[in-house]
Amino acid sequence: MVQLPAGATQERTQKVLDEVTDYYLNKEKANVESVFAVNGFGFAGRGQNTGIAFVSLKDWADRPGDENKVEAITQRATAAFSQIKDAMVFAFNLPAIVELGTATGFDFELIDQAGLGHEKLTQARNQLFGEVAKYPDLLVGVRPNGPGRYAAVQNRYRPGKSSGAGRVY
Repeated sequence: MVQLPAGATQERTQKVLDEVTDYYLNKEKANVESVFAVNGFGFAGRGQNTGIAFVSLKDWADRPGDENKVEAITQRATAAFSQIKDAMVFAFNLPAIVELGTATGFDFELIDQAGLGHEKLTQARNQLFGEVAKYPDLLVGVRPNGPGRYAAVQNRYRPGKSSGAGRVY
């Protein structure tokens, strides 16, 4: 991901993207199959001061050794890109599961659809946490998120019904 200061021109952004592409195709040529760089687009939005590059690595069989794993390649790239003064350039690996993320995790919601009550729902939550705790290498930082007790309201729109306030639910 490439981010230049606000107001930076598309030409400046392209120059940085060229540096990024050059790094991967030359310094990491033993590991990199190809680079696809896009000027004017990034995960945070669009603009002439942003860009993104997608790097395709060679097959695992062609990259033996820990120094050729994606984590090592990303670390070397991050160090190299820190020397680029005109932009912030971040190298990171995409998540193994699309949209799950590599740092932010995910939300899991328990819903008492059977109407058993808050106490039973809390017991189910605690049981789930107990099971998750058995896998500390797989899931870390598991915790309740939000208040322990809150209500959700499902509104159903009834077409044809109206009031002075507008739609009736």
